[in-house]
Amino acid sequence: MNLRSFKICVVISFLLLGLNAGNLHADNIVYLTSLEWPPYVGQLLPGKGTSAVTVRKAFAAMGYDLRILFLPWKRTMHKVDTDSKVIGYFPEYYSRDRAEKYIFSNSYGCSPIG
Repeated sequence: MNLRSFKICVVISFLLLGLNAGNLHADNIVYLTSLEWPPYVGQLLPGKGTSAVTVRKAFAAMGYDLRILFLPWKRTMHKVDTDSKVIGYFPEYYSRDRAEKYIFSNSYGCSPIG
């Protein structure tokens, strides 16, 4: 099978950096960053995209309101390390390097890559 036709089941997941009581805000608002990647996430998409809907429901089930900050991809990842208000970003493909620094959620979707 060549690389073009190979479909990878993606671990599209948000990374949670230090998700603990200190990072969760008293007003039950959680901040994550993301990028424009239709149909998965996007500022102008219904529900902010299919992945955003899923992530929002997961946080709502725990009593949290999700706020998504849309940025270019490099800034999306950088903001997690530089802004204490932001606890993670999504979506993300699993990588061993990132897994050494961040915590991945379970997979909640998959996407082909060609």
